[in-house]
Amino acid sequence: MLENTLKNILSVETERLKLCSKDSCTGELEVIFNDEQTMYFYPQFLAGAKAGISKLLDMLDSAGVFVYPIMLNETKDVVGFITLNNIEEYCKRIEIGYFLLSSHWKKGYAREITTALVGFLRKQQWHRIEASLYSGNDASQNVLKACGFTLEGVLRDKYLIHGKYHDDIIYSIIT
Repeated sequence: MLENTLKNILSVETERLKLCSKDSCTGELEVIFNDEQTMYFYPQFLAGAKAGISKLLDMLDSAGVFVYPIMLNETKDVVGFITLNNIEEYCKRIEIGYFLLSSHWKKGYAREITTALVGFLRKQQWHRIEASLYSGNDASQNVLKACGFTLEGVLRDKYLIHGKYHDDIIYSIIT
């Protein structure tokens, strides 16, 4: 199941966006991972990118985090990336994440690609699709709600980011 999903995920495409291979977009991913606004809630990724994008991508791969750049169909510009992680193949559970370059916020890209990805994962017969975010990330919360995710719970003060504790907010869709 996972192998089939990973092999075919590059077919996820919308009118404006499509997922592509990270191998052809390393430079663009480095720009995204170095965008302080985009990586605000992930300072460890920001620090990792400054140490070298190849090392960071290798670390993510070894941790089971699969990264897929989001490309604009019209210009071929990479505007963000999707992640698949915390995968439990036996239970048919998968977690998704999305990151957009801050210069491309508020254009509907996150909602558009997340909706397409959820549709793809349903066709791939994943039963439970999860997403988590940190308190204070209201825009991402709005994306998940717009895509049909249900709030499941809050893990209070789970992460210390920039000297402030943040809740981990869990959403899911059962297909």
